[in-house]
Amino acid sequence: MHEVRYLSPRQVEGLTSLSASHLARMADAGRFPKPVRLGEGKNGRLGFVEAEVLAWNAARLEERGTGAKRVNDVEGRPLETLAEAPASPRPIPLRQRARPGASA
Repeated sequence: MHEVRYLSPRQVEGLTSLSASHLARMADAGRFPKPVRLGEGKNGRLGFVEAEVLAWNAARLEERGTGAKRVNDVEGRPLETLAEAPASPRPIPLRQRARPGASA
């Protein structure tokens, strides 16, 4: 059987840059994968299926229609689609601090 990994709402917030409350509203509206209740009772722990969240992220990039490329996980399986990131500019060096007693 296929291994299923669950992500906490906080982990999903990090992957999507969306708040947990917004993710819940989207899931209720059918626009985001619904979480799985892992604990008992109405306040039981929730988990999102990792593969579903990654597929949702990949679909957002596909919709955007830019030159996206496939990214593989450690075992070489396709993981998600990421757009080419622009080259980051050279970091600006911080000014050196004047040492006490040194003249400027």
